[in-house]
Amino acid sequence: MDFTFDRKNVKERLKKNNFTIGNWFANLLSIYAPDVDYRAVPIPVPPGGREDATVFGTNVWMVPKGAKNPEAAVKFILYGSQPEILADNINIWRSISIFKEESDAIKWFDEGDEIYKTVMDIARSPHSGHPALTSVSAELKNELDLIRDNVIYNGTDPGPLLEELEKRLQKDLDSQ
Repeated sequence: MDFTFDRKNVKERLKKNNFTIGNWFANLLSIYAPDVDYRAVPIPVPPGGREDATVFGTNVWMVPKGAKNPEAAVKFILYGSQPEILADNINIWRSISIFKEESDAIKWFDEGDEIYKTVMDIARSPHSGHPALTSVSAELKNELDLIRDNVIYNGTDPGPLLEELEKRLQKDLDSQ
């Protein structure tokens, strides 16, 4: 699978798939396909589902056990977690701020960006959450992300991919 982006293939991928996911993709559009007209909407709620909900994946800072200079690592984490520093990443990828208050350093608030407002409304929803950070949930997330990307970028039917994943994971569970 090819997940690279450039001016030539972003428009083609949109034409082929008619949709995309991820708040980060919107900035790719503004860079590589600024003439594409698009809107942001929450995913429709399935029967029995939670309105305005999502399961967010996140990036985390960690200091490995046995690090040679854990104090310096913590200082770097504290530096990198400042609103002004985080704003640089947020302004490129429309990442979600870890702070409840809006920051003047985040351009999406100042510009009244519709996509960022939708992302933040969902992020602030009491129905949203985060999966447990375990090796099993990480493996499942990775597998599902691969299937999702295969469907979006290659037009693959998700049914057989999900069935194969279920069989493989069930086999792993049964062997334990």
